[in-house]
Amino acid sequence: MATRIEKTGLLIPQAGYVGNEVGATVKQVSYDNDNQLTEIIVLVPQTEQQLHTIKIKDANEKTIKQAKPYSVQKNIDGEATGVILYINKQQTLPFRLYFSEGE
Repeated sequence: MATRIEKTGLLIPQAGYVGNEVGATVKQVSYDNDNQLTEIIVLVPQTEQQLHTIKIKDANEKTIKQAKPYSVQKNIDGEATGVILYINKQQTLPFRLYFSEGE
């Protein structure tokens, strides 16, 4: 059976931004200038099982390299599932998440 891949619309890395597809919301964006690291928390309506593999791409569909592996947290603040991304630079450009289910 083929793996089903879903994607968010373009998301702006700004707390409170709500994407126009799948209901993804940027909950928090933190910059660590000492380590040149951006942490972005995105709330998505998918379950943990639906977030088995996650990729992040820019508006031109180019993969954005993550500084360390993403993490998934269930019910952040009683809300949807949270995806925590770690990017090597200060992310200011729109991005999109691609995710697929685990087996």
